[in-house]
Amino acid sequence: MRMTRSFGWIFAGAVAAGLLAGCAELAIRSAPAKQPRASQSDLAQNATRAFWENFYEARYENIPQVQMLLTAAYLEDPNDPRLALLLAHTHLWKVSERARLSPVPPEITDHLILAERYFAEARQLAPDDDRIPGWLGSVKLALGTIHRDERVTREGYFMVKAAAAAYPQFNDFTLSYTLVGQPHDSSRFAEAVAAMWENLDLCFGRRYDRVRPVLEWAPVAALRTDIGRSRVCWNTALVPHNMEGFFLHFGDVLLKNGQKEAAETTYRFIKTVPEYATWHYKPALEERLANLDDWMARLRGADRANDPPYMLNSVIACVACHAR
Repeated sequence: MRMTRSFGWIFAGAVAAGLLAGCAELAIRSAPAKQPRASQSDLAQNATRAFWENFYEARYENIPQVQMLLTAAYLEDPNDPRLALLLAHTHLWKVSERARLSPVPPEITDHLILAERYFAEARQLAPDDDRIPGWLGSVKLALGTIHRDERVTREGYFMVKAAAAAYPQFNDFTLSYTLVGQPHDSSRFAEAVAAMWENLDLCFGRRYDRVRPVLEWAPVAALRTDIGRSRVCWNTALVPHNMEGFFLHFGDVLLKNGQKEAAETTYRFIKTVPEYATWHYKPALEERLANLDDWMARLRGADRANDPPYMLNSVIACVACHAR
């Protein structure tokens, strides 16, 4: 009789726990989703202006002030996807150009945690923006690698892959940029190379020779646009030196792939882009052209500490495309 009563209490407790768990799950799943709402406040406008002014001027040292303004604006109206996205990029900029810092503090990686949080917010509030999963996936992949969490690493990798399939004109570059640090003889680095070729073909409307590409401005100039999904292929008011950064990275990838001739062709194409005349980072290009053999040997070497400052591993990881 006592065993029966005990079993009854245990059974009742299990049922109650199950009902509670079910109620909790139902309550969570039925909660209303955040709705996007653009903020019109002076704070939001000032924070947005501060971000773009400092980003265009490559004022890395002003990131703390920009983050403070954007965070305050976001907390005032956390439903604005633009604020969430800019805040995410500010944290990503901080860690991406960490080569500016000496020494690089170990807590720099915490900016990736915050970037992930705000990219996730932006993705929820702007689900039609196919650029965001690429940025979010790349941050997740980096976090998984840093924390040696293979599940997170794979989640980030497949998120970037899916983003590249959904919007290759933009996210093929993101995929390649994310994977450029992989060993030169790895399958992941081979994906970085393939993604850049696909990106080039899609943007310029033809398939290029993978060994001896012929790159000229005149045949592609008529394709240039600042509207639609293909706008991301070109220099625009928002990204004034997108092409210079794209081909600088492309050349780095080809050098690491052992393709010195193709890399030189890619680097030299940068000089034919009309906006090259106002690009601040000509010395980075000239450094590569003057040291192709040395750069290729170091990029393909086993000692990562001996890598030259390829674009993602440099002080111009973000501003090479964005600085005016």
